[in-house]
Amino acid sequence: MAGLLSLASLRGEQRSFRSDAIAEIDKLSPPLKVIGKAKIPGPCVITVNHYTRPGFQAWWLALGVSAALEVELHWIVTSAWRYADQLRSWTITPVSTWILKRTAAVYDFTRMPPMPPRPEEAGLRAQAVLEIVRYARKADCPVIGLAPEGGDFSSPGEVTELPPGLGRLMLHLAGVGMAVLPVGAFEANGQFCLNFGQAYHLTPPLVTSRKARDVWARQVVRTKIQELLEK
Repeated sequence: MAGLLSLASLRGEQRSFRSDAIAEIDKLSPPLKVIGKAKIPGPCVITVNHYTRPGFQAWWLALGVSAALEVELHWIVTSAWRYADQLRSWTITPVSTWILKRTAAVYDFTRMPPMPPRPEEAGLRAQAVLEIVRYARKADCPVIGLAPEGGDFSSPGEVTELPPGLGRLMLHLAGVGMAVLPVGAFEANGQFCLNFGQAYHLTPPLVTSRKARDVWARQVVRTKIQELLEK
């Protein structure tokens, strides 16, 4: 996959992420296990926990979900891999920015600055949100993929607190008619598993402040994913 991606990037071509995902997932042994109904209810946002461990990187989440569904997903991806130590920040982060920019171009993904947010990236985050909402409004039947935790912050089987602002993004998308389809990702007996839940609509309570609406939406999104990890 890496070779095909590099070639497409050099040529300025676009590829189907779903087709490439199926090719990679088909190599898994044991195979991917899909629980629940992996069915798109119409325009929706796919939300999956950011599950990782040594030897299992986060890109397998996007590969698995895309391979399990019968439509092309528009993924929201990080614009860089960020680290706490200076050595990796100076070496790996710039390289990851270059790679992720070209990957997003090949697969037509939307990049968003990584978590935790930095004050100087507020404009870039706002621009990414506008791009996502614009895509949701213009596409015939938009299906957006998102790991709302935004990074490797949680323990296996848990969904960490979602970052401030995520709820507002979800409510923006709900406002243009998009449902939410939660997915729980985990491993059981050495097998990669995806547990698809029931689609739902975010209809916020009558609260006046933007912050309260954001908090409410984040809690709903987090809980819906967490429930799929406890079954």
